[in-house]
This record gives sequence, C-alpha cells and structure tokens, in this order.
Amino acid sequence: MIRWLPLLCAGVLYAQETIDARTLLSLFRSHHAMAQNFELEHERQEALKSLQRSGAPYALFGSLAQAQPTVGSQEIEYSVGISKRFILPGEQARIERSSDLEAQIALMRGEHALMVYMYDLLALYHQSCLQREKVTLLEQLKQQMEELEGKNKRAYALGEVSKKDHLLWQLQQRKTTLEFERQERYRQALFRKFQGYFGERLKIAELACTDLYPLELPQQQSAPQTLLEYRIEALEAERSKGLGEVASVREAEWSLSYEKELDMERYRVGVNLPLEFTSSGAKQQAQLHRIEALQHEHNLQTLSMQTRKARQAAYIALDDAYRRYETLEGPMSQEAIALFEVTQSAYGSGEASAVEVIGISQQVIDILMQIHASKEAFYEALFDYYRLNITGKEFE
Repeated sequence: MIRWLPLLCAGVLYAQETIDARTLLSLFRSHHAMAQNFELEHERQEALKSLQRSGAPYALFGSLAQAQPTVGSQEIEYSVGISKRFILPGEQARIERSSDLEAQIALMRGEHALMVYMYDLLALYHQSCLQREKVTLLEQLKQQMEELEGKNKRAYALGEVSKKDHLLWQLQQRKTTLEFERQERYRQALFRKFQGYFGERLKIAELACTDLYPLELPQQQSAPQTLLEYRIEALEAERSKGLGEVASVREAEWSLSYEKELDMERYRVGVNLPLEFTSSGAKQQAQLHRIEALQHEHNLQTLSMQTRKARQAAYIALDDAYRRYETLEGPMSQEAIALFEVTQSAYGSGEASAVEVIGISQQVIDILMQIHASKEAFYEALFDYYRLNITGKEFE
C-alpha cells in the first residue's frame, strides 16, 4: 500500500509534458501527499482495531515481609502471583463494533475531503483550458488585424483613409493587443495556481484539454441518504447509541497467587467484577452518549433538508448557466466569425472601410467573450453541484 513512499522521500519529481484529466487524477491518487495520508489512514485504523482487540497484559505482583513470631526466630513471608483483566464477550463485541464504526467514519471523512480536492483540480483544469482557448482566439484576432495593418498604412499614405479612421484603427489594434496580453497573464496565473494545487511533485508543461466535461446538463442526483456526509452522520448516531448502553458488568479480573506465611502455604484464586450500574459516573457517561445520539439524529433530519435545498438551488443555477450558454453558442458564434471574415475580405478588396472593420471586430470579440464567459459559468456551476453530491462512487 505504501510502495511509492521511498520514491517520494528521495525527492523524485514527476514530469509530464502534456497531461489530461484522467492522468491528472491518477497521479494525484498515487503521488499526492493528501492521497498518501488517506492510504496510511487505512493502515492506522487497522492498527487501532488490532490494539483494541489485544486486551490488557498480564500483571505480575508480589510482596515480601519479615515476621517476628511471639516464640521463635524471625521468618520471611512472601507472596507472588499473576492477574489478568479482560473484557466480557458482550462488551468486547460492543467495543469492536464502535471501533469499526469509528474507522468507517474516519475513512469516509478522508474520502470526502479527497473527492472535494479532486473536483477542485478538475475545476481548475477546465478553467485553465477555457482560458487558453480564449487567449488563442484573441491572438488570432490580433494577428488578423496585424496582417491588415500594412494595407491600412498604405491607404492612409495615399489619402484613401482619413487620419481619424487611421487613428481609430490603431486604437482598436492596441486595445486588442492589450486585452490579449491581459488574458495571457491571467492564463499564466491560472496555470500556476493549477500547478500549486498538485504541488512540486508533478511538473506539467501543457494541458491536453481534449477531455473537458460535455457542455450538457447532468441528471439530478439521488436522495440525500446516498451522500457521504449523510452516511457519516448516520454512523455517528449509531456509534453514540451503542456507547450509550449501560451494562451491569463490562469487565472482570482474575488473579492466581501463592503465599508463604510462617509455617503455612496458601494458594489463592481471586475474581474482581466491577459493578458498572453502581457508578453514577458510568451512568452519566452513558447518558452523554445517548444525548449525542439524539443530536446526531436531529442533525440527520436537518442535513437531509439542507442538502436537498442546497442541491436543488445548485441545479437551478446550473440549469440557468446552461441555458445562457445554449443561447449564445451555435449559430450566433458562427455568424459572428463569418461576419468578421467577410468584412476582412471586403476591406482587403476596398469594399469596406477601416471603421467598419473596427466596429465588426469589436462586436465579434464581445460575442465570443460572452460565449466564453457562459462556458466558464457553466463549469463553475457544474463543479459546485458535483461537490454537493459526493457519494464516494466518483472517479471509480
């Protein structure tokens, strides 16, 4: 289970020229410190359960005394023996059940944290890919305007373009360049953030971006009872309920000893049975656990209602984001790009003015940026929704 720890301790770095989402999650599970700790938690819980089953050790006891009889010389008296405390079978089964539940709860909490982190990684992967797509688009628009720059300068020199139109062209070209540079800086910042989420163990040169989640509405998830958070709370309630049971006798202790007293030898067998029901502390402890069980039961009811409402609200937000994207994508984006290309061709043949090219290019940029913003909003809403629906079956 921990076969890869020596590699990590040696400081090995994993370099990936191009990484896709599936490889990213696979490397996360096998090499990230958070995932390593989750694997170690399995071993820790098993060790804890073994420790609880091992029971108390044998105890060796003895005493030594010097006796002075009324008649006779001094003599040495002594006793020696062994004792062993053990838990009664019914109580042992209850403790083991509580230990099993505690282990399940700890592992489920760790799994839930892992799933959230993996969705964070996927969200950053999608954001980074969308930002790269946006930068590529702006770069293409910038290059197209630069290609027409020479013609615009010649036309201005020949008096075919007014100084006002020439300045407008230069202004638009500069705005496009500045926007490209701004978005490129943001792309680099996103990529650094993405790299930082994984840590220094993985060096990524480029993202594949060929496996983004489809831009479509997922099916609404099942009942809250299937969620990890709900199941954790249910196990907490079950564990507290079991600890709240008061047994008459939980454990016993036996002892076997040999005593040498003056001229007498004695063999002794003893049994010690603590009566739990006579202790007010034991009763109060059990009452505390019963109260905790009731609290967890109430938490379950609250959690069921809250998660249902939160998931409904998240799905409505996701549906709205999808509708906005659906309205913008498709014919609208295709027509905008086609209009820009037609205007460019018309400008190249002298059938359109620089002002027309500037106006159309600004409209195209605005439309395409709106489409990209709708994609970003969709993926943000999608991963928000997925984080609210973690069952532990994700990424299997």
